[in-house]
Amino acid sequence: MERGICQICGMFFEKNYKNQELCYKCYEKDKSEYSIVKNYLLENNGATIMDIYYDTNVTIKTIERYIKEGKIEIIDE
Repeated sequence: MERGICQICGMFFEKNYKNQELCYKCYEKDKSEYSIVKNYLLENNGATIMDIYYDTNVTIKTIERYIKEGKIEIIDE
């Protein structure tokens, strides 16, 4: 089995598939945080990054990564 370095925590982990970038612990946390942010944005259309951060406690770095990856979109007015 191939090993990788987690893109979030930097720990070595055993890859379950070729393009896996996160260890299991970080993957589960990321999945949970993404769900929180996604649900927040559905209920708070037009929220800013700071609104999301203050109301969900998901880090700004994580929110910015979701934007960069195209998972969420923040619309500037």
